[in-house]
Amino acid sequence: MPRRDLLAGLLIGILFVLWFAPAAFGGRILAGEDTFAYFFAERSQMYRAAHGEGLSWWDSLPGLGVPRFANSQHGYFSPFSTLFYLVDTAAAFRWYPILMLTCITLACYGLLRVMDLAPLAAAFGALSWSTLGTILGHVQHPPVLETLVWLPVALLCWEKYLATRRVAWLPAAALAVALQVYGGSPQYVVYNALVMAAWVTISLTRAESRSKAVAAAFLVAVAGLLLAAWQLLPALELSRISARNLVDKAAFTDNFRASLREIPLAFAAEVFIRVRPPMDYGHPYENSPNLSLIVLPFFILGLRRYPLLGIAVAFFLLGMLGSAGGVTPLLAKVFPFTQQLRAPVRMLVPAAFLVSFLAAAGMDFWLRPAARRQWLCVAALVWLVGVGWLVKRSTDRYVEPSDFQVPPAVAAATPRLTVGLIGDANPLAPSMGIIAGLPTLFTREAVWPQNFFEAIFASQFGDLGENRRKVDICISNNVLPLVEPHRPLLRAFGLRTVLTPAAGPSARSAENWKSLPLQPATPDCAVFAATIPVTDAREGWRLARATDWDPLRQALAPAGLAVKSEGPATATFVRRAADEEEIAVRGGGGLLVVSGLSYPGWRVEIDGVPASPVDANLALRGVVVPPGTHRVVWRHVPTWLGQAWIATVAGVLLLAGGCFWLRPSKRSGPRRLDAGDSVTPTE
Repeated sequence: MPRRDLLAGLLIGILFVLWFAPAAFGGRILAGEDTFAYFFAERSQMYRAAHGEGLSWWDSLPGLGVPRFANSQHGYFSPFSTLFYLVDTAAAFRWYPILMLTCITLACYGLLRVMDLAPLAAAFGALSWSTLGTILGHVQHPPVLETLVWLPVALLCWEKYLATRRVAWLPAAALAVALQVYGGSPQYVVYNALVMAAWVTISLTRAESRSKAVAAAFLVAVAGLLLAAWQLLPALELSRISARNLVDKAAFTDNFRASLREIPLAFAAEVFIRVRPPMDYGHPYENSPNLSLIVLPFFILGLRRYPLLGIAVAFFLLGMLGSAGGVTPLLAKVFPFTQQLRAPVRMLVPAAFLVSFLAAAGMDFWLRPAARRQWLCVAALVWLVGVGWLVKRSTDRYVEPSDFQVPPAVAAATPRLTVGLIGDANPLAPSMGIIAGLPTLFTREAVWPQNFFEAIFASQFGDLGENRRKVDICISNNVLPLVEPHRPLLRAFGLRTVLTPAAGPSARSAENWKSLPLQPATPDCAVFAATIPVTDAREGWRLARATDWDPLRQALAPAGLAVKSEGPATATFVRRAADEEEIAVRGGGGLLVVSGLSYPGWRVEIDGVPASPVDANLALRGVVVPPGTHRVVWRHVPTWLGQAWIATVAGVLLLAGGCFWLRPSKRSGPRRLDAGDSVTPTE
């Protein structure tokens, strides 16, 4: 590696150490609302898993349990999650921003250098994207950073393949595609795919063998998706049965879209040094600030070299307008699940990536004829970093590690519990039970299974059709409502503890906590002789809110279910783990109900014979048990597990076969010389 590149890499690392100095040298944590609401609790599970608990297919802590890998934002397979497996969560979050911003900037710098841009221009483009191109606005979103970091890596590998025709770069590119999926942000996986499609399509115009280049691109895309099956398949399964299918999809997709005046403001970060113009749709994902004005002239120069990329930039900028820009409806036709993605304002991120690349290309174009211009380019680079420092760094919020400590009252609570959802503004409160490793019924989660959300929502507000607006608000804000904790359905769901701070929103300072008195909850497994028939969804919603049934004696069950009972029956756990539960049932038989979510992949056997599971109490797992003494075993085996293994093997074989077929022929001769190539004379 040239000395200048080593120096650039060192300076980039030093920049971000200084940028996040309160974390690096002060022991504090850079934290936004979503760090408190979601990601600290999610990442704390990784540390517990690596230090005694182990990983399981099923996560029994949130709600009534969720499939652990279905929500890709948890990032269990991301290479950067290794930090959270190895290091205490608070300590990991101290160093996480420095690690990610350095890696993202270096990856982008490497891509620009591979594109034969001068080091100064490459540094300008890389820092434009990372310090002002909305990347720093996503520091509180690990899945976003861990998805975006692999975009320039994938393009770098592709460009190296085109330049050298060495097929070893194709598996590396396919792996980078897969790692974008494992990064965890579905929205940016889609946007990255669009960027890569535009980039590769344009690059094909300069490929020596266009047919082989097309085949190589197809190989990278397909093999990458096959290798990503371990994250892609569970996420797609959940997307088909998630609560987001209940929303008004057009309105949901348009949540946090940009207005026309926000787009030019996105290119004027200098405006925000003294003035914060009000946004129309942006809160809380404001376009303030994003790209510097210093980028624009170089961007225009870069369009002379790569004019077709300007079309891609315009596409993403129009996409920021949501349905008004026409891009969102188009994407919904190609990727149906994109209607479950909100905040089209985030399309500025891929737009900023391309703008920053074009600005780097423009600076390189302007720099080459006269070396003396480099001092002006250095000044532009300093201006760029200075603007980012003034308008981005000034908004950083740091907290003490003790702010994430779980109060003793929560740690000692009886699960299932809920914390701080009644009259408490602390965003960390709902996640405290998860951090403590306790099953928590009400917590913040980006994507809930539909049956769980419907049951909870109906218990609090009633008919979902009559509360359409509240449904949209709850799902859009990723919250579950808890206003009436005494409903019979919540007792059937095992809610035993509701804790709230007695005073103040801070978990650290609130020493005195109070617990709401609740009626006895049902056992985690019980046999019911009496059932209340549920004829359809609306009847289920009515019963969810009804108060005239006793969850200790009656269970809600599908209409027409034949339940035979010859007297009282008991159920006792013999063995209980995340993925497997063994229950001993004795007595007159009935409907055995387990306090866990009914979800694809759960199988049940009675005395070793497969039985048919049913939905009980709208969202729980149930099975009809005949009279007598029986051994009932529930096991969770993901429905996609076999497909994931097949996809992995197919991806590896496809890469091996494709690389063998695409290898350069020995008779193909040397690569033709392009203009500017040098020739070394030989004797």
